[in-house]
Amino acid sequence: NGWVSAYLSVSGVESEYGLPGPLSRAELADDRKQSTEFANFGEEEAIYSRAGIGLCFNDEFSFGLDAGYTSRDLYTVFYSYGGGAPAFPFEIEQDYEILSVSPTVTYQNDRLTALVGLDYYDDHVGAEFGADPVEYERQTLAAFSSLKYDAGEGLILTASLRCERARTDGSYTVVGAVNELDALTEDQYAWSLGVIKAFEQNGRLYGSVRRFYRYAATDEVTVVDFNSSTASFNPDLDTEWGHELELGGDWAFDSLVVGARIYHQWMNDEIIYSPSSFSNVNLDETSRFGTDLFVTYALTEKLNANVNYTYVSTEIVGGTFDGSEVPLVPEHKLRVAMEYRPSDPVRILLGASYTDTVYVGSDFDNASSELNNYVLVDLSFRYAFSEDVSVFVTVDNLFDKEYVSTAFGPDALYPGVGR
Repeated sequence: NGWVSAYLSVSGVESEYGLPGPLSRAELADDRKQSTEFANFGEEEAIYSRAGIGLCFNDEFSFGLDAGYTSRDLYTVFYSYGGGAPAFPFEIEQDYEILSVSPTVTYQNDRLTALVGLDYYDDHVGAEFGADPVEYERQTLAAFSSLKYDAGEGLILTASLRCERARTDGSYTVVGAVNELDALTEDQYAWSLGVIKAFEQNGRLYGSVRRFYRYAATDEVTVVDFNSSTASFNPDLDTEWGHELELGGDWAFDSLVVGARIYHQWMNDEIIYSPSSFSNVNLDETSRFGTDLFVTYALTEKLNANVNYTYVSTEIVGGTFDGSEVPLVPEHKLRVAMEYRPSDPVRILLGASYTDTVYVGSDFDNASSELNNYVLVDLSFRYAFSEDVSVFVTVDNLFDKEYVSTAFGPDALYPGVGR
């Protein structure tokens, strides 16, 4: 009854890109396709690799070992920052190396599936900001487990637990002076409890409660100050964590499928970027209450309609910005799409997406003007030569809608991508 499986995946990226920078309101009105920082550019070379092996000892026990290695080299040159003609070349070189190893053991019988495992990550960043070197490393080790129990009559119970320890260390140099960060150790944990009730009529109800966390990414801890052409770290950036409660269900009625979910999330120390300090900062407690709805309907054998709607109400709770909405989070989003299949290999999809107004990034007191809502239309065509080979063409923003996708202040606007 035993078996052995293995996999190997390797992918690479090599790209060059511009960094045109934001526009003021006057510049946007004059020519939204212009760039005031036209010479800035970046280059990236990356290799992503993963490998794993699975061993099944008998009908109940199996073992898995997954490993990954990522190497990313980024090179960025800023000739200007904040508008104007090229003023100064400021070079940033960043080398990222990430090693991960995760062994797991799984037990499974007719009713119970149980999994235990370990996660080890070594995330290292070596960089030069101008002439100043920066080193930062985070090592994490986590133990985790999950349970899934079939209680019968369509009732399934789930539970999971993860405990993790992270150690961070680093150094940075400012004008020849080396600054060593104190090595920090932090413990975090996450858990979840869930229940699923399936019905014979192709429907189900589900609910869960969970605690979650997220360490700040290595590039979120780095602070680059273009005014002084220096780089450092923000050692006071805390791990974000919180709780979430969700209830939902979905049901199939012949050619109609409907589903809905409501959730309430409480988060502490949410990480968000503040352009005024060129760094990421922690917010006080934030709250999100929302719902997701979807409907799929087969109008004919060849024509399907899909509707997806999300609503989320956000609030900063406590502190200086108590009662404000979280910036850059739209309250309403709607997606409507029609898929036409004139023949088996051909798929034609026409869709429209609505995004509601948002407060600009870093507008924590909601004092600045909001970004306008907008609707984008897209069209795609896919042809399948076989089950494994297909080609497709997609046109985003079909009608070349002019809109602002994001902003960090009333005069730091980023125009959305055209057709």
